[in-house]
This record gives sequence, structure tokens and C-alpha cells, in this order.
Amino acid sequence: MRVREVTADEFRRQLDLLSADYRARLPEKTAEIARLWGNLVTGMAPTTFLVDLRRELHTLCGSAKTFGAGYVSELAAAAEALVEPICEQGSLPGAAEIAEMTRLLDALQRSAADA
Repeated sequence: MRVREVTADEFRRQLDLLSADYRARLPEKTAEIARLWGNLVTGMAPTTFLVDLRRELHTLCGSAKTFGAGYVSELAAAAEALVEPICEQGSLPGAAEIAEMTRLLDALQRSAADA
């Protein structure tokens, strides 16, 4: 079976389509992360979900940069760095961490909407 070669223009068009689709779904992704955080700090989700939150932020950090949403990636990385020690201690964060994470996630959602 022979594989058809893809031209550089075809490749670029496909990548542009994938990037546009990714950016269109960013608000949904960041809203889910914000919901997860909200459930954690209100006690509606167990602290074990901190691992899920960290994983979602890590994934968003890498994928956003790949698809041209650099500022979203930077905000996700900052949020991940904030969650990491909280995750390691396995308990809910204090008031200062909650305020900082809320600020970061608000900025993340605004940036995702603009991406």
C-alpha cells in the first residue's frame, strides 16, 4: 500500500484547522478545570481530585503551547506550579492559595475565550 505524500501547504492547512478547533474548545476545557477547582474548595470533591486537577493543568499547558495559545499555556503552568505542592500535601489549600488559584483560573478562562 502506497501512502500519498502531503504537500507543505496541505499540511499547514490541516494544522491550521486543528489549531482552530483546539482554540474553539479551550473555553470548555478551562471551564471544566474551574469547575473541578470549585468542587475541591467547596468540599464537593475529595482532595484526591487534586491529582486530576494537576494532570488537567499539565495537559493544557503543553497542548495550548502546541496549538498557538502561548498565554493560556503560561497561565496553566503557573496554576500547575501552585497546585503541585498542595497536591503533594494532600489537603486543601489555605486562603492565600485559594485566592491566587482563583485569580489564575479567572485569567485562564478569559485568555481561553480570546485565543
